[in-house]
Amino acid sequence: MKIVKIKNGTEAWDLMDKIFNYTKVWEKNEQEISEFLGFPMNKNIAFQTTSLYVTPEAIEQYRPEWDKEFKKQDGELRQVKKNSKLLKQWNELCEKLDLVVYRTYDFSIKYGFISGRTFHHYGEGYHISFDNDDTDISKFDWAEEISEPEFLRIKADYLEKVEKAS
Repeated sequence: MKIVKIKNGTEAWDLMDKIFNYTKVWEKNEQEISEFLGFPMNKNIAFQTTSLYVTPEAIEQYRPEWDKEFKKQDGELRQVKKNSKLLKQWNELCEKLDLVVYRTYDFSIKYGFISGRTFHHYGEGYHISFDNDDTDISKFDWAEEISEPEFLRIKADYLEKVEKAS
């Protein structure tokens, strides 16, 4: 296994920070989002701005009149229909509140890591572990290779701090 620390102050660090923290903007606007929805945002929707994904239970319990606005599908979430008035309103709300979504695949695509990697966030740091030791990180000025014991110490220190805080 190869492990790299993402250097603070780099574009890669900024992107990783967005990936791990974009939900804070959603949480800050939770009341307004929940008012729009007519039910609590938390655990009832997916963080998504291009479409609205809602649990079937939330539609059934809080907004049965929305049933016709959503695709008929099985699963944990139902997606609003593409041409619905509700989707237009959702997109407008997302834009008004500056809601965005970042995913780890945004980082993977940008830097060409297709598979065999895991992203980590412990405390203030961001790390990537690669399954393959042959992964060439020398072309990335944002990456600093660290040893597995050093990484495990960072992880352990973080977990101990979290445990003490609870």
